[in-house]
Amino acid sequence: METFNIQFITETPYAESLASTSSIKSWDANVWSWDASIEWDTEYLYTFNTNSFVIRNLGTATIDPRESNLRIQISGNFEGSLIMNNITTGDSFIYNGNLSENQVLELNRIKMTIGGVSILSKTNKKLITLKPGENQFVISGGQVSQVNFDFNFLYK
Repeated sequence: METFNIQFITETPYAESLASTSSIKSWDANVWSWDASIEWDTEYLYTFNTNSFVIRNLGTATIDPRESNLRIQISGNFEGSLIMNNITTGDSFIYNGNLSENQVLELNRIKMTIGGVSILSKTNKKLITLKPGENQFVISGGQVSQVNFDFNFLYK
């Protein structure tokens, strides 16, 4: 019997959850397992209607939108500016402009849009990252109607 070597090449050094936070604890979808840091009795929320909230990154690696999927959608009433602070990481995203309740500001990886139109020139050009574990957020400058985070967990 001969032995041989196979060299694998990957685009990322991480294992990634099959599903994203949009389907967390959808056990019948056959994409989550009991050993994926998910506890049945714990409520995992990724959509909020408050200006202060906690996002749980159940993976073991930092979520960085330059390297992996991270989609944040915010709607609400903001006059002059919207400031999103991840207190845990020190990251701060600032949008210098108005946002009305019928508009959605979207941070999709490194793209920053409202209604599909780039708002990059009206921002501080900074990105939000998520450390493993709990990430405390505060959004100021107005009132949040809804904020939603969608991302896959990464494992080292």
